[in-house]
Amino acid sequence: MRRFLIQSTAIAALLAAPVLAFAGETADDDDITQLDDLVASASRGDAVRADALGASVTLISPAQMEDRGTRVVSDILRDVPGVAVNRGGPIGQFSEVRIRGGEGNHTLVLIDGLDAGDPFQGQFDFSTLIADDVARIEVLRGQQSSLYGSQAIGGVISYITATGAEAPVLRGRIEGGTNNTLAASVRQAGVAGKLDYALSGAWFSTDGEPGAVGGTRDVNYQDFNLVGKATLTLSDTARVRAVARYNNMQADDLSEDFDADFNTGIPVNPATYGRFIDGSGDIESRALMGLVRGEADLMDGRLKTALTLQGNETDRRAHTAGALTSGSEGTRTKATAQATWKFGGEDAAQALTLAVDDKRETYLNIPVGAPTPTNTRRVLNNIGYVAEYEGVFAGHLGLGASVRHDQNARFANADTWRAQASYGLMNGLRLRAAAGTGLAAPTNFELFGFDPMSFVGNPNLMPETSRGWEAGFDFAPDSRRYSVAVTSFNSRLKDEIFTRFLPGFLSTPENRTTVSVQNGVEAALNVRVNDKLDAFAAWTHLTAEEGGGLPEVRRPEYAGSVNLTWHDEKTAATLTVRYTGEFRDFDFTDPFAFPSPRRLMPAYTLVNLSVSREIGSGAQVFVRVDNLFDEDYQEQYTAVSPGRSAVIRLRKGF
Repeated sequence: MRRFLIQSTAIAALLAAPVLAFAGETADDDDITQLDDLVASASRGDAVRADALGASVTLISPAQMEDRGTRVVSDILRDVPGVAVNRGGPIGQFSEVRIRGGEGNHTLVLIDGLDAGDPFQGQFDFSTLIADDVARIEVLRGQQSSLYGSQAIGGVISYITATGAEAPVLRGRIEGGTNNTLAASVRQAGVAGKLDYALSGAWFSTDGEPGAVGGTRDVNYQDFNLVGKATLTLSDTARVRAVARYNNMQADDLSEDFDADFNTGIPVNPATYGRFIDGSGDIESRALMGLVRGEADLMDGRLKTALTLQGNETDRRAHTAGALTSGSEGTRTKATAQATWKFGGEDAAQALTLAVDDKRETYLNIPVGAPTPTNTRRVLNNIGYVAEYEGVFAGHLGLGASVRHDQNARFANADTWRAQASYGLMNGLRLRAAAGTGLAAPTNFELFGFDPMSFVGNPNLMPETSRGWEAGFDFAPDSRRYSVAVTSFNSRLKDEIFTRFLPGFLSTPENRTTVSVQNGVEAALNVRVNDKLDAFAAWTHLTAEEGGGLPEVRRPEYAGSVNLTWHDEKTAATLTVRYTGEFRDFDFTDPFAFPSPRRLMPAYTLVNLSVSREIGSGAQVFVRVDNLFDEDYQEQYTAVSPGRSAVIRLRKGF
């Protein structure tokens, strides 16, 4: 009965949101519809106006992150249309973000311009990203490989911290809550002469709670981030930008029981076989990333040139009872040279960008015991050539096109493209469309394996390729009190990489010979109900099927959220309702079932509530309750997700 009430509340809120658009007082100048915001990730040249893009994009502001009490960045991504977040149990477990039905390694993650994905695993673990005190997020959906190459097959998530000019002075926060949760952060930023700088550190720790069905072991989690960001203005036409990030994450790791007799395959404990169980394991992830970029403006600013050097070194170690059980080391270095030429007048602003990316990645599977061929250090080189055109005409028509040629050391050379258009009509109606292709190279894990006794690599794998389109509209009337965005999309994925489970407890990756399909509809609504109440709603209907019609796992067919924020001069309160519909997940409990069956996972609804109060002298008290109704749910089969929790935070600027 409680679940019915919660889900009914969520659905009612989603249906009621459009009605709110026509209620309340006239909006003031602090409107919520900002379609003229700039989107940095949408171009390899200068940032592009959102209202000139044919692609779908969602922008999350620092105020929205604060109002919703974001601690782990992946949580707020659940409010983005077309995005599915999946975490294997309590906070700290590996967290994947999928865009429009793709895999986690189909999402390119940029942090202050850094390619943040683990070079070994081929994707970014969102459990390692603590929310900064002041940051914003861009979520660009659709094939973006023509700009960024491999892994941007489903879209790009760009996480951007504030500069010293955007958020100056010293500020800090400290919080504590249930499960012995403690967190703290400090940030010093400002402008000193020609130097814009920001330095910050954040620490988060919780004892957690049991993560396995019937388990008793609390799953601990600790995360620590250090970030430095600076821009030195050398002259009116030259500047140097630098970014450095360090992360150290440690968490207890849930175990899956695959203990069976080697000869017969009969489980040692049939009651828990194939399920998550309490264990004595833990995992540690350390990442060090850095970027240096030099920029020079020539020809009175019409020609902008840049040279960028960046690196990423990510190491992971897993232990059981203190002993090393697995580990990986991955490095990525990338050098980029690019130039953007701006031409045309005010009514025909155009730009042509040419770029060359030279990337080198190394991978090492740390040996446990005697080394095997899977422990050989591997190297992969790639050079990508990019050409991009952007144009905005008379403030109404936006056009864009890009092509990329990738020269790969291991795979056949590949070409990708993208074209998009946007046209603004009268009364705030804008039509938009985009089409393109994407590419995702196999990961080192898939190519060379991890353990010759369990997961055997396949060096003959081919990259996954995608072709898709999207079309939609935005409606933001002149009153700017509300905006609506609706998008229909369709993609076809060829050579999808999947894991084939073989008798004898072996598994290996292969390319599908059939075509996988992803299509659906995304909708978003922003409303300024009156001068004190804002509403944001998002809804996604997704069909993601393997060739042959089987549904892809961990992709809900329906998902939606509503955020209602009330505020006055000193107080703000946000009610967040997130609905996740039914989805499929693997069921490994039968050791003799090949392939493993897919279990239907029930829908669930989570309700969060946060309240903040200014208490004077630049200080703020913030209280948040997550999973207010203590919903019992699983994002992966037999992995228990967190119950009700509460935290109180004190933040102060100096």
